[in-house]
Amino acid sequence: MGKKIDREDQWVRVRVNDGCWMGDERYPGQHAQYDRERVIDQIKRHCDDIEDIDFELTYICSFCGAAWTEGDSPHNGGCCDEDVLLMPDEEK
Repeated sequence: MGKKIDREDQWVRVRVNDGCWMGDERYPGQHAQYDRERVIDQIKRHCDDIEDIDFELTYICSFCGAAWTEGDSPHNGGCCDEDVLLMPDEEK
């Protein structure tokens, strides 16, 4: 019996350097869609037969690196002193 490789799910992980993000904004914001399209274009330029490209985004506090827990809020629930300064007074 010959050896067979089941090629049902093959993944390539691409880590994009910080130069991909525009300006100093290193979290997905208003430019996120542009960044995704730019990365997709670059991958497809170098690789044939790409079936699908997915993005997994990790949201973190830009001050301390804690996991983001507050959805679309501009602050992260007080994860660090700098984040607390962004909170409205009624939430502190």
